[in-house]
Amino acid sequence: MPHDHLSHPSHPSHPSPHRLSVKIYKKIVIIFLGPVLILAGVVLAATFSRATITVTASQVPVNVEAKINIAQKTGTSDTVLGRVLTTTLEDTATVSPKGEGVAKDAPATGTVTLVNNRAAPQTLIPTTRLLTASGVLFRIKARVNIPAGGELKNVAVYADQPGVSGNIPASTFTIPGLPAALQKLVYAASDASMTGGVVTVVGVSADDINGAVSDLKAKLSAKALDSFAEAIRQSGYDGIVSRVDEVSEQASAKVGDAVGSFTVHCKVTVIAVAYDRAKFDAVAQRMIAEAVPADMELKSSNVAIVAPTVQNADATSGAATLVAELAGTATLAANNGILSKDRLAGLDASSAVGYLKSFGAVSDAKVTLWPFWVRKIPSLKSHIEIKVE
Repeated sequence: MPHDHLSHPSHPSHPSPHRLSVKIYKKIVIIFLGPVLILAGVVLAATFSRATITVTASQVPVNVEAKINIAQKTGTSDTVLGRVLTTTLEDTATVSPKGEGVAKDAPATGTVTLVNNRAAPQTLIPTTRLLTASGVLFRIKARVNIPAGGELKNVAVYADQPGVSGNIPASTFTIPGLPAALQKLVYAASDASMTGGVVTVVGVSADDINGAVSDLKAKLSAKALDSFAEAIRQSGYDGIVSRVDEVSEQASAKVGDAVGSFTVHCKVTVIAVAYDRAKFDAVAQRMIAEAVPADMELKSSNVAIVAPTVQNADATSGAATLVAELAGTATLAANNGILSKDRLAGLDASSAVGYLKSFGAVSDAKVTLWPFWVRKIPSLKSHIEIKVE
């Protein structure tokens, strides 16, 4: 009996349990790995991101009137060693008005030599007339006594009439007041021309008087400082300041007077204070720094060049008070609350710049982020650098 070949029905193929588990694991890995990678990227970005914030600070003016005590011995921390010197001087100066001049007739003046060929002395009283051959009359200013057979030189004379007619060349003069017989024995002669018959006069102004007084005071102050020079040198102090106190002043002319010149007389007391400039500067610097708000810092000051003035001084005790008008500028301090990293962390560059520039103490701001894909300031404060310019 033939053997029948038995055929088995075919069954669909099924994946092996091993292959199935691999696919499942891959899906699980992908599901969990994705967030991990994303988290890792965030962590890496946070780790490597950096922000540099550059702030251009506004310059805020700082002004202080500093009063600093000078003494012969140290006292408080605000006291500077020094010495007080004083003297009183007076002088007179002749000055000319500075306005536009006007010609004015005046008596010409000059000098003559009086000759006496008599055997006896000859006395001439003030205003004695001297007459030239052309009829121009002069007079002597003061009483004179001409010795017998002698002469007097440089006797001052003036023209009887003002004007250019008195500007005569060297001449010989007779003395009309003497008897005719004596006029040949006693006479006068000049060696030079007479001048001043016409002078230029100017109306005196207040500026003329005030300027003359000011110049004279400056001259007296310089003279006083010269007299103090040795004492200052011996003191060893390198700072020096002075003050001129007016005791009295007088002018020979008043405003509006038309004169060729006038005089001013001044009497002043000059006070000089010699002091330790380095200590003075240190005290002044501390004073202006203390005037700066706590959240700002001093940027510059005029301490090194400021010229103090003498407010008061006593030469007996050697004490004085100097006043210095201190000026400087201040800018944002590094610890200013405006620059708090807590306020800036997490902001985008535009928002950070807008925030900073909203304060008057900031004139400009710039934010630089790194790497290039970073869009916000890192939240880690250690990754934020703030520069103040």
